[in-house]
Amino acid sequence: MSDTERNTETARAAYAAWGNSKGTSIDHWLSIMDDDIRSTSLADEHDGFDLAQARVGKAEVRAYLQALSDNLDFIDFRTENIIAQGDWVVVLSTVAFRGRATGKVYRGPKADILRFRDGKLVEVREFYDTAAARDLVTMDD
Repeated sequence: MSDTERNTETARAAYAAWGNSKGTSIDHWLSIMDDDIRSTSLADEHDGFDLAQARVGKAEVRAYLQALSDNLDFIDFRTENIIAQGDWVVVLSTVAFRGRATGKVYRGPKADILRFRDGKLVEVREFYDTAAARDLVTMDD
């Protein structure tokens, strides 16, 4: 099996577990990550959106994934396409979440760029509608 095939299958299994578990397969994700994993978001800490801050290391990524699980009800999470070449894998998804505190719902596209090294996930870059995501977890003033 080539690196591209292995990385694609690792990503496919992780996203399937995440969708099927409604965002609770945190241990599965941690098992495929390098200890020095780096996770960033398109928003990257803008406007005080804590869920979008950069995370480094498994402990910080675990806290992030747990915060997602604690703050959002996963309505739908479907992987639409996976595109891969070597160490790089792009996952295109359609998602729907409800903010537990606000009751607001977001439905829309999500893209993740993953980078693997020696079979372990070393980097995740998330792209999604960050304004809508922030609204899910932020109470109106």
